Amino acid sequence: MGERKEFDLSRYITLTEEELIGLVVCVVLDVVEYILIILLLPLIGDIIDLGGIIFSLYYFKWIGLLTLLELVPGGDLLPLYIITWIVWYSLRKLEETRRREHFR
Repeated sequence: MGERKEFDLSRYITLTEEELIGLVVCVVLDVVEYILIILLLPLIGDIIDLGGIIFSLYYFKWIGLLTLLELVPGGDLLPLYIITWIVWYSLRKLEETRRREHFR
């Protein structure tokens, strides 16, 4: 049989507890809309979207404005909370890298 290869992702991505909790909340917000089709209907889904938008603005600050696209017709079909988390995480890691290089 073939040899089993293992990959160490810690070189590429490391998450703090705060980052992981934010990612889990974003995944839940996006997946719930796909599982419960009724949430894609206007008004009913918008209530959940408003809760998600409030969370995003609190957690991600100005980057959370991306989730306002949830209110645009058809915006629910995109995983906007996950996309917002990825943008936030990328910018956060970029800033950390710049700080480390600045203080060397």
